[in-house]
Amino acid sequence: MKQIILFIFVVIFISCNNYEGIDITEPSAVINSPNDGDWVTGNLIITAYGFDDIAVDYLELWINNINTGLVSNTSPYEFSIETNNYVDGTVLDIAVRAYDTSENASELSEPISVKVDNNYPNPVILNPIVFE
Repeated sequence: MKQIILFIFVVIFISCNNYEGIDITEPSAVINSPNDGDWVTGNLIITAYGFDDIAVDYLELWINNINTGLVSNTSPYEFSIETNNYVDGTVLDIAVRAYDTSENASELSEPISVKVDNNYPNPVILNPIVFE
């Protein structure tokens, strides 16, 4: 009798744990621009794409493995950072993380590395050449 009750309990328990309809698939994200190895200056626009089997809710921007707090909610996802806030020659490892509408989070995307160059060249003034 105990075995029958245990069997019925197990069948009911397993049938109640139906995960159908619950999104457990993690989204993913990739940075579209800038390109890895680019030199950047001034206002840098970063574009990225998110992918999910149902829907991506938003992407967040990470620089040097630190969450910047910048979030983009519409595709293509764009972020704007001011490179003047960084010392010239600084290498920025940029990545994004995607979140879907079921609150699943992706791993950080493959990072791209860019180098800050805010040393603007001095303008060269060319005097007109006069031929006599």
